[in-house]
Amino acid sequence: MGYPNDFIEMLNRCKQQPDFIIGGGNPDSKILFVGKEPTDDAEGYNTLEHYRENLMQGKVDNWARYRDQEENHFKKQGKELPNYWNKTQSLWSRYQTLCDYIYPERKKNRKEIFDFEEIVFCSEMNGSPSKYTANAPKGTINSRKSFFKDPYFSRFNVILLACGNYINNNSSKPEEREIDNIFDVKFATNECPNPREYGSKANSFWIHYNESKTRLVIHTRNLSNGVPNKMLKDMGLLIRDFLDKLPQ
Repeated sequence: MGYPNDFIEMLNRCKQQPDFIIGGGNPDSKILFVGKEPTDDAEGYNTLEHYRENLMQGKVDNWARYRDQEENHFKKQGKELPNYWNKTQSLWSRYQTLCDYIYPERKKNRKEIFDFEEIVFCSEMNGSPSKYTANAPKGTINSRKSFFKDPYFSRFNVILLACGNYINNNSSKPEEREIDNIFDVKFATNECPNPREYGSKANSFWIHYNESKTRLVIHTRNLSNGVPNKMLKDMGLLIRDFLDKLPQ
C-alpha cells in the first residue's frame, strides 16, 4: 500500500508542527473515525515527525499496521499494554465492532483481535493526550477543527465524529454550525434515531449529508464506554448501506 498524494501533501502542509498528532490507520480509506483525544501518552510518539520519517524511508505499510508499532513501543519500554487493548471493553473493541457491521465479510476471515486500522483512518478532535477526558487540556481543539478543513479530509465518504461536545452544530446561526461548515454537510432532521431506542439521552447519533449525498457525517458521543451494541449496529448498517449506494 502506498501513500495517496493528497495525504503526502497534507503532511507537507503540517511540516512546521513536528509534534502534531495526525492519527493512524489506512490513509486511503473511505472512512474516518474522529475520537476525543489520544489516551494517556500512548500516541506521544505517533507524531508528524514520526510519520514523515517513515515516509522518507519508504515504510508505507506502517500506517495500516499502527497497532503493531504501538505493541512494540510498549514492549521495548517493558510496560504492560494499556487498558484500551482489552479485547471486549475498550474504544478499540467498539471501533472493531462497528467495522464488523460495516464490513461483515471481513469478520469471517479475521485472524486478529483488531483489524479496523486496515479499513479506516482514525484521528482525534483534541491533540492533547490524557488518560481521562475530564483532565485533558482542551487548548488544541480549535486548531484541530481547522486541521480537519484540510483538503485531504474531503476524500472521506464517511466521517464518524465520536467526540461528543468537542464539536458543536446546535446554533441557529449558519456561521456557527461547526459540523456543517467544516465538512460541508447539512443536518438530516428526519433521519436521526430516537435516544429512547438506546436507553439513555446520552446514547444517540446525528446524521448529516453533503448536497450530492456522497458524504455522510455522523456525530455521536465518545464510544469508549457505556455504548449499547444496538447503537453500534444501527450506525454500522447505516454506513454500510450508504457506501453500497455510492457511485462506483
